[in-house]
Amino acid sequence: MSLGGWASQAAKFFNINAIPRYILINKEGVIVNNNARRPSDPAILNDILQLTEGKK
Repeated sequence: MSLGGWASQAAKFFNINAIPRYILINKEGVIVNNNARRPSDPAILNDILQLTEGKK
């Protein structure tokens, strides 16, 4: 966690209220899913492929 803990600017900006928190960000830097699937979830691959193809 960053300095300031849950009250830090980063935690507030990304709406982080638990650890771990997974967020998908597109290549323009826009958050497309602030509650993304865990890396261990097989469905995350499809989410990432759609994001790289510009479908999200």
